[in-house]
Amino acid sequence: AAEQGWGVLSATSAPVNFRCVEYHVMREGGGLLSRRHRDEGSLLTIDLMLADVAGLRGGVFHTLGADGLAAHAFERGDATFFLSQKMHSVSRLD
Repeated sequence: AAEQGWGVLSATSAPVNFRCVEYHVMREGGGLLSRRHRDEGSLLTIDLMLADVAGLRGGVFHTLGADGLAAHAFERGDATFFLSQKMHSVSRLD
């Protein structure tokens, strides 16, 4: 990231370390519905999909960027890495 000029490390000389580790369970009616959610206080977010999502409706991972809302495939065994300040959401699981 630093070599590409993103500027995410320029404000600190502190070492990068784990700040938070969370475990979320997918349940009917659940989701992260705010399309402008960010993982404040973190540099990098890493999500791992442990659940078998085949046949589920909803629960789609989205990011919000200059081109609008983008859906991303995210199935059992997948991992996604993104800058924590990137706006993201998960649609309601029906």
